[in-house]
Amino acid sequence: MKRSILFLLLPMFIRIPASYGQNPPYSGTIFVSSEIITPTDPTTYSGLQDAGQKMVVMYDRRISNWATTYAYIFKASYDDGLTIDVQINPEFGSVDVARTTAEFYARYVGQLPTVLRKDVDALWIHQGVQPFGGGNRSILIHTGQSSIYLSSGILEETLIHEASHTSLDLDYAASAGWLQAQTADPTFISTYARDNPTREDVAESFIFYLALKFKRDRLTNATISTIEQTIPNRLAFFDGLNLNLYPLASQSTGSEKTGDVPTTFDIEGIFPNPVTNVANVSIQANQPQLLQVSLVNLIGKVVKEWQPIMTETGRTELVLDTQQIPSGAYFIRLYTRNGSVSKPVIIQ
Repeated sequence: MKRSILFLLLPMFIRIPASYGQNPPYSGTIFVSSEIITPTDPTTYSGLQDAGQKMVVMYDRRISNWATTYAYIFKASYDDGLTIDVQINPEFGSVDVARTTAEFYARYVGQLPTVLRKDVDALWIHQGVQPFGGGNRSILIHTGQSSIYLSSGILEETLIHEASHTSLDLDYAASAGWLQAQTADPTFISTYARDNPTREDVAESFIFYLALKFKRDRLTNATISTIEQTIPNRLAFFDGLNLNLYPLASQSTGSEKTGDVPTTFDIEGIFPNPVTNVANVSIQANQPQLLQVSLVNLIGKVVKEWQPIMTETGRTELVLDTQQIPSGAYFIRLYTRNGSVSKPVIIQ
């Protein structure tokens, strides 16, 4: 069966000065603010189940084509009732590395609102420095590119953009209401949207709709004014859809929400982040338990392991020596035989 390729390139634009009329104020919206969603914001991610290996077809940007591979498969669960198959290229080398990689990205995807995950059936994850992609009921991730996004603080914003392609474009990009909003607004929010009006305008605009609705205090007054003056009708269009925006909204507004799935321990925060010599890790646990502690790079390889710790009920403070660890993006992982959690950290 012939497969359509719906992935959309996301080149690394830079900001340009704001102007109106025919000139959009930005070149690409994911680069405007790294604070729209941050690693400390809530995630709906509730667990990962191993599903063995099987032959799957995934798009691979490195070859600009579809690839059939015997991938590691994991089923990620979310507390709004949604699930996503995480398909890991076998190039990651082992099921343990694949699992760590799957958990890392499944947690980040869980920060996206329900409406952006509802049509995502799979995460396709490869190594390599290639742009992410959205479409085909999936999100394409290349972990080398992910390292760049993490260092810039925009991994979450990039995932919003790609998930918008997957879950919003087919319903709205060619709809009469959206086309009317395009016509009524002064211009496009970015040159990327202007140059690709049927492919990129929804994704480029939706990220700012979320930012103004839920994270307004994280934007400058000038940015808020620019967005509101440039795409007021697009913003009103999104607002009129009554979308399920949990967990950014305080609770689910749709039928998928089924209740919280409790976890026994979590990383509440890492301070400072970026880290120089010492990372202070705050852990919350609902009972005393022995936790293994490790530092893992972006392809799932364990870089350092510390001595196991016994938590208390409630908060436990952990101090980790990060000296002699090469600068870069990692995540700190806590795990037992019953489960694991991880949080990203930048080491300088």
